[in-house]
Amino acid sequence: MFFLKKKKIRNQKINETKEKMKELFLKKVKDYEDYQLLYGYSTILEKNGYSYQNKIIAYRVSDMSLIVLYTDKDFTKAKHLFKFKKGGFKSASYSRVKDIYSIRKSELKSDKEEFTIVLKNYEDEDVLAYINQEDCIDDFNDFFMEFKKNNNNIKK
Repeated sequence: MFFLKKKKIRNQKINETKEKMKELFLKKVKDYEDYQLLYGYSTILEKNGYSYQNKIIAYRVSDMSLIVLYTDKDFTKAKHLFKFKKGGFKSASYSRVKDIYSIRKSELKSDKEEFTIVLKNYEDEDVLAYINQEDCIDDFNDFFMEFKKNNNNIKK
């Protein structure tokens, strides 16, 4: 009985997180139809250790577009928004070892967008949002593998 109650509370918190993500995304993106949303982050090494940059990763298969929206872990503020379409960037890759997706916008090595998708986070709510996306990652990986193929719209 205790396990079922705990699972119900967990599912409720996950649904709340996903709803907050969706609300913020809808406020910041005009052409928001048919996007699938995922929660991700990247890390930055600072003087006092690592800091986290929370991100909403949105993808749409119909036009092979991907949006990265910087946010806070509570989804109350949106900071930067980057939109990519298949073929509209220098290169894209995924590192299984580091579990990092990367999109290079141009020749400059510093001109890239990186993120990791959070599969499941139940314990570390001080830093990352409470979520479970294990059932969504396969679809995103299929999308990303197609998204990064035959990218030749940016001169090399």
